[in-house]
Amino acid sequence: MIGEKEYALMLDLAKLLKKYGPEAFESLAGLISSPEFTEKFSAVLVSTAKSGRADVSRRKSSTKGLSRLKNVEPEKYEIIQSFIAEFKAGRILPSLKEVNRFVAENNLPEIKAESRSRVISPLAHSLLELSPEDLRKILADLLKQGKSDSSLSQWGEIITKGMSRSARRKIDSI
Repeated sequence: MIGEKEYALMLDLAKLLKKYGPEAFESLAGLISSPEFTEKFSAVLVSTAKSGRADVSRRKSSTKGLSRLKNVEPEKYEIIQSFIAEFKAGRILPSLKEVNRFVAENNLPEIKAESRSRVISPLAHSLLELSPEDLRKILADLLKQGKSDSSLSQWGEIITKGMSRSARRKIDSI
């Protein structure tokens, strides 16, 4: 018997008709009647469901740690939340390279991520081990660094606006 979720999934698949066309649907219908294909397709669905559960449980475990922290150490929780907000806004650690440097400089566990967006959860988790004082200092230093970087670029713009084009090209070539 088909449940509501399975029915909704079938409707979502039917919506893909516009993207793939009726020929692809007819071909898939023919393949589904083959027992070999049905076995392979079933295995793909099972492995997809398992990986989906693993992703959800990883996300839940990191949010559980933060929500638990909110009740136990509200001050530390607020600092980490501020860190996360500044990170997501790009005001601190704007590149993966800077994140890796930050992790090394602060003796935090190495984070293996391929993009900056995937590093926030393990980074926040490793910050849980630090004291509120250390967290406050780290965040203040990062914010100062971010402001000085942006003020340097603003000064650079001010300086180069007053220069001739040829002088700017010479500076850019250096």
